[in-house]
Amino acid sequence: MKRFIVVVALAAFPGLFLSHSVHAQGKKVTITGTVEDTYCLLTMNMSGSAHKQCAANCAKNGSPLSIKEAKTGTLYLAAGQKNMLYASPGLEKYVEERVTVSGKVYRKNGVTMILVESVSPAK
Repeated sequence: MKRFIVVVALAAFPGLFLSHSVHAQGKKVTITGTVEDTYCLLTMNMSGSAHKQCAANCAKNGSPLSIKEAKTGTLYLAAGQKNMLYASPGLEKYVEERVTVSGKVYRKNGVTMILVESVSPAK
């Protein structure tokens, strides 16, 4: 009976037992877009130059930042390299400005995230 329960558990919930050993592979990309305050953009539709100071304050206080790609309109949740912070160091100084970001993109369950490796002002 115990063996049966273990087999059923492994079959039904493989992620519980394999989650630490299996890592998704990100795709290396470079995108150009605007650094957005994710909270204000999604909950209040606020963005643009009139929102710059509010976005800077929100970012300073820990609000997650995203990159809205200019070409496709895709919103990439920005994540940092160290300690899984929302934004890489320095990204918050570009809120509501166009940047070019390089990093690895991960997509799952409708969320698109970029693990930021470098950021610079867009040319």
